[in-house]
Amino acid sequence: MTRRARALALGVGLVLLLAGCASSPAPRAEPSPLPPPPDPGTVLWGRGTLIETGDGGPQLCLGAVAESYPPQCSGLAVAGLDWQQVPDLQQASGVRWTEGYVVGTLAGETFTLTGPVGSEPPPGATPPPATEPSFPQLCEDPFRGGDPGAGADPTDQERLHRELGELPGYVSSWVSDGVSLVNVVVTGDAEEAHQRLRRVWSGGLCVQQRAGVATEEELLAAQQALHETEPGVLSSAPAADGVLEVGVVVADAATVARVRTAVARWLDAGQVRVGGALQPLPG
Repeated sequence: MTRRARALALGVGLVLLLAGCASSPAPRAEPSPLPPPPDPGTVLWGRGTLIETGDGGPQLCLGAVAESYPPQCSGLAVAGLDWQQVPDLQQASGVRWTEGYVVGTLAGETFTLTGPVGSEPPPGATPPPATEPSFPQLCEDPFRGGDPGAGADPTDQERLHRELGELPGYVSSWVSDGVSLVNVVVTGDAEEAHQRLRRVWSGGLCVQQRAGVATEEELLAAQQALHETEPGVLSSAPAADGVLEVGVVVADAATVARVRTAVARWLDAGQVRVGGALQPLPG
């Protein structure tokens, strides 16, 4: 994986987004306390895709689902499922599936349903609020040393792309006006980075220095190592604030500790956010 893996879309307009970026840079997060492991028989809830292909038995997919028709994914084995009671059941080419909220217990790689699959969260469960990505403008004078009429030339965009790939301490970048006002976060001197980028880019440009965050290079290296050593990880994505966001089945203490160990060469505990797809059901 190279530094070009960042989502820098160059084409119709310029859109610079770090892969997985969904929020503006924030103060460095401190590691949260490790959650205790769930007791055996703890009732868990979550949302996922239930799928069965042929006679393979039903599975609960909590991670990525291939956007084919029918969809494709793999996950936990599911016990106690009655397809006749499943809402919004779909079938095609020997595959049946649905998306919904599940409630049950987890033992090893098997999720045993203790309640019906629902289109709404179970009583007592509170899904996290949906948030829109925020791509703020990081400075008051984005055309300092530049040209308000520049930024539309694809050649200039490609030069900026290449320069960001070589920029020391690069963390993330995005466009705040939806067109060509580029915002860049670095760990080093912001003015030095600004001057270097101005050599190839005359359009809108803001550069902000942030200490104590991981660089994109560190995040991508940690991400690769994590997936090589922890096959149970559902998802991971570098965030704009220099943190690696990691999705797992259940984010108990043992799982979080393994994730932190896998990335410890590049990231400290405060630079990793681990979330579980299945959560204990309150009450």
